[in-house]
Amino acid sequence: MDTTSHQVVFDLFAKGYDGGPDFAARLKFALVAILVGLLVTLWSRMTRRRIPWVLVLGLTGVGTARVVAQLAITYRQYELLREAVRKGEYTTVEGRVTDFHAGDTHIPESFRVSGHQYTYYSSRLSVAFNRDSASGGPIRNGRRVRLTDVNGSIVRLELSP
Repeated sequence: MDTTSHQVVFDLFAKGYDGGPDFAARLKFALVAILVGLLVTLWSRMTRRRIPWVLVLGLTGVGTARVVAQLAITYRQYELLREAVRKGEYTTVEGRVTDFHAGDTHIPESFRVSGHQYTYYSSRLSVAFNRDSASGGPIRNGRRVRLTDVNGSIVRLELSP
């Protein structure tokens, strides 16, 4: 396939680490948890009702801890994939998509290209490509693609017009 005829639709390394998928939503979750914790504390002081600190810390801590953990997981995954590409430990796979099975948040999406099998869940935390067709993903049976594959993770996806 000709290099100039491909459209890049996903490139993990094009803009650097950006917090991973749905970072903005996770950050909003943590901020809302912190805000709720602060409001509960303020309310308890204004009404002179005693609210156990465990409750307040739980409200604020759970949201914040969740975001920090997810950031750590996605950043580590990003670094491992970037290091593999830097070392040349990747495969470029080109061809037509076959055996395509659409997925959603509960069912994995899967397909084959030139004998390579790919399976991913859109609902699983990953910095690699995992946008299924139910959420607007571009993979379809018969579509010509070029993938950069690191141990089964798609770090770059190009489509042929």
